[in-house]
Amino acid sequence: MPNYHPQAKAELRAILASPGRAVKRCVGMMLGRHLGLDSGQEPLDASEYLGAGSGSSVLYGVQYAYSLFGRIYCVYEVNGGVVTLLAVDGWQATARVGLSRSAPDARARAWGLSS
Repeated sequence: MPNYHPQAKAELRAILASPGRAVKRCVGMMLGRHLGLDSGQEPLDASEYLGAGSGSSVLYGVQYAYSLFGRIYCVYEVNGGVVTLLAVDGWQATARVGLSRSAPDARARAWGLSS
């Protein structure tokens, strides 16, 4: 399983506290992918590559979507073979869940947290 940055844990808690069910199903899909990452059956793909982090790490972005009503976007850091979830954005329909609309997106937050 990937490690979770403390900020990503807080973002997931805020998403899970929202009333929408679709975005929670996306969290379930994310957890399923984490099991696949752990077992080596679903490694991060080259198509999910975002670029270099602020240091020696590499960032990957993965979107999990449930119909048109819910989606989450996760940014992972890979540094020395260790995968860490750095940031999560959630949407229920067109409303951002967990963070205000004016907050930076997950990619920008993750780059600032990367090593």
